[in-house]
Amino acid sequence: MDAVAKAPADGYTLIQTNISTISINPFIYDRLPYDAQRDFAPVSITTLNPLLLVIHPGVAARSVKELIALAKARPGQLAYGSLGSGSIQHLAGHMFGREAGIALVHVPYKGAAPVTVDLLAAQVQMAFSGVGTVAAHVKSGRVIALAITSARRMDYFSDVPTFQESGMTTMSVSLWNGILAPARTPASIIQRLNAEIRNAAGAPELNRVLGTQGTSAVSNTPDEFAAFIKAERERYAVIVKDSGARAD
Repeated sequence: MDAVAKAPADGYTLIQTNISTISINPFIYDRLPYDAQRDFAPVSITTLNPLLLVIHPGVAARSVKELIALAKARPGQLAYGSLGSGSIQHLAGHMFGREAGIALVHVPYKGAAPVTVDLLAAQVQMAFSGVGTVAAHVKSGRVIALAITSARRMDYFSDVPTFQESGMTTMSVSLWNGILAPARTPASIIQRLNAEIRNAAGAPELNRVLGTQGTSAVSNTPDEFAAFIKAERERYAVIVKDSGARAD
């Protein structure tokens, strides 16, 4: 992020960023080498994916309501893994516990792979995982998906209900990626890059590959992406403060 912020604004140096680097990290670090608002020009979003609440099959729950009831009966005994303090997976767990009125144990890891390994081994009971990370394990039955954080069900997981269907109202969470350029990049270059990204997002070959990871390509205009980032920053500023999350 720092390198791109300082790069020539000529359209040849870009970054594929995500929700953490642009909308969460400014609120969990005391200092960053870049200014998330000032130093970048949004080009387009590229992927927009929900998280899955997954549990080990040994957990005696097969719905969100049953999991909440179990957590209330065993306060402080159910643990969920995340990619670290302040990660979207951590914050999703915090939001879930806050709305449900339950006490969960947060266990931070240094990546999705060790979270998944320990979930499969029942070292943690649950996780809020990216779709691509656990899709194969859900299909094989090695983990159970209880709910998805999108507004609608996914075709790939058509039998997994949304949190709204499960009676929860705050669990709309997206794991997104997008392209940024240095802040002073001319509008004509931003528009050209955006046009190429939007064209690529519709390419069948790209979406076939992404489909194997349980996702698909998306795009929007630079103005739409800027407004989306702004809304995400405002939302997570509040959530991060409420969670007390700080960088590991």
